[in-house]
Amino acid sequence: MKRFVNTYSVLRILRTMESTTVGTDPLALWTIILIRWPLLAGHLERDPELIEVIKADGEIPEPLRSLEPTVRRFLTDAPTELTPALIRSCCGGQVG
Repeated sequence: MKRFVNTYSVLRILRTMESTTVGTDPLALWTIILIRWPLLAGHLERDPELIEVIKADGEIPEPLRSLEPTVRRFLTDAPTELTPALIRSCCGGQVG
């Protein structure tokens, strides 16, 4: 829990300093992904559109296949939906 709170707080401060508005729920969801599945977070930072492929049961990159059932269930049960635009906002200005 402490790791989540610290990571979330840092992300919230960074987005505020960048004048990027991100809702509490999407940023919390992104924080969970960063902590629990850093490999997935890295792929999503480089290719935010991958979230749509994962949610649509499409083919995901080989390194992520072992995470597939758990990640899909997590995203399906999440209280908010992550979109490519929200991922870009959560990651900040460095992501295109």
